[in-house]
Amino acid sequence: MSRLAILAALGGAGWYAWQSGYLDQYLPPEYAYGAVMGQGGSGPTVQPVGFSVSTPGTLEENLLRENWTWVSSYAATEPELAAAIMWQESRGKVRAISSAGARGLMQVMPSTGRDLHDRLGYGRIQPTMANLMTAEGSIYFGTAYMEYLHTIRNGRSWEWYIRAYNGGPGGADKFMGGGKNAENDGYYSKVLRRWNTLRTRSETIT
Repeated sequence: MSRLAILAALGGAGWYAWQSGYLDQYLPPEYAYGAVMGQGGSGPTVQPVGFSVSTPGTLEENLLRENWTWVSSYAATEPELAAAIMWQESRGKVRAISSAGARGLMQVMPSTGRDLHDRLGYGRIQPTMANLMTAEGSIYFGTAYMEYLHTIRNGRSWEWYIRAYNGGPGGADKFMGGGKNAENDGYYSKVLRRWNTLRTRSETIT
């Protein structure tokens, strides 16, 4: 069973019990939190069909290609989505900083970087302010966050997933449940449009 499959099966409360180590006593050693998350953030091992690191693309796609070793395994299966999120977050500006303090190409909050590093096992890069302002650091933690959202998505729509990258899982639940947020609405529509533009080579996402 893969790390992603374990996380997806556990869901919210179960996932936190697992990452705290509480469930280790009930699991085979290879499924314990430390053993599984030791695999975390190792980078993609295969190249997805239709995405070539040698073929020129948009600025954001090229940045992903140049830093491919730092892309999470899940984001490697959806590189056009990662590129669309990067486009909306920073327009490819490595040293972008938002008014809220998010940093870099993927606009990672320092607290999110620390959480991914300290609790979720993404330990290949230290989540320092300086590292979040590099292409490799922002791509590493931004695509790690994409991977985390995938593990807790539990069959929810792409709309939920894209909204969650911007507003967090709780925010996405609220906005999908009828709560209005003009910023998140605009974010979702722009990322979806960009993603579809990049995916015209294969399919259209709704």
